[in-house]
Amino acid sequence: MLATVHRVAEGDLSARTATTRVQDDEISRLASEVDRMAEALSQRDRALTETRDRAQLYLDVVGVMVVVLNEKGNIMLANRKACEVLGCGPEGQCVGGNWFENWLPLENREQVRSVFDRIMAGETGPVEYYENHILTTRGKRRLIAWHNTPLRDKSGRIIGTLSAGQDITDLRQMGDALRDSRNRYQALVENIPSAVFRCGIDFPWRVEHISAAIESLTGVVAERFIDGSARYGEFIHQDDLSSVEQAISEGVARRRPYVVEYRLHHRGEKAWRWVFERGQATYTESGTPLWLDGVIDDITEKKLAEEERERLQAQLQQAQKMEALGQLTGGIAHDFN
Repeated sequence: MLATVHRVAEGDLSARTATTRVQDDEISRLASEVDRMAEALSQRDRALTETRDRAQLYLDVVGVMVVVLNEKGNIMLANRKACEVLGCGPEGQCVGGNWFENWLPLENREQVRSVFDRIMAGETGPVEYYENHILTTRGKRRLIAWHNTPLRDKSGRIIGTLSAGQDITDLRQMGDALRDSRNRYQALVENIPSAVFRCGIDFPWRVEHISAAIESLTGVVAERFIDGSARYGEFIHQDDLSSVEQAISEGVARRRPYVVEYRLHHRGEKAWRWVFERGQATYTESGTPLWLDGVIDDITEKKLAEEERERLQAQLQQAQKMEALGQLTGGIAHDFN
């Protein structure tokens, strides 16, 4: 019976007394109580094991990291996702290891440890969002977004932390790449002398985006067109408006690029500038036009040069006519003579 008690105390809940013959009523009852105690402990242990396994199963199907640290910063629980990200394997080899010494970059340990210490001291409540890098067992650096909350015992004393983390490494890299691409695109667009635009399909062509070059054509900064305080269609010469609408309408209907020349009013110079616009509509999958995308070039100097050339051509033709008339007059006078 004493051997059974020792085995139960050491964790062998399957141990039972070997008493088969009643030699003394008191000893028999004591042995029976020992067996009942062992059985009760065994049932409770099975229930706890089932509860633990069920909780672990719930945690393992969650798509985020779940990590429990004790007051020393050692991992007491890590779900499958946490083991996968940390590189510990699916069997939970992370459990027991010190979080700060094993999975944090050296340069981040002091900062993260200070947050952990404030939580353990009760100086701060749950940390709703916190980002820091971790090191996997293979030495790879990953960026994790954490949500942390303190764990308390029945008396309310803080005994550890529960943390849920999302690996945002790829998302952050994608965001950085997207921002870099957008910045390069913006720099390229702003260095193009043409005004690059995206606008609505119909008059007055509500502007979604237009580059800074529009200011040199209208005397109005691009931001005013984008916020709607300036309406692009109202800058077009009234005599040219119908031809602009027709060119756009035909291009949209045929799903082809359109080109059109017209005059824009420059408010700063109080003058008209000639522009050449090339654009094309974008459509939904069902074929509905969404936007016009294109560029607008200043062709004022070209127009002035053409007008000057036409004026000189007209003068030349007039001079040639006068010369021919002079020759004709001279011939007639000669005949009279």
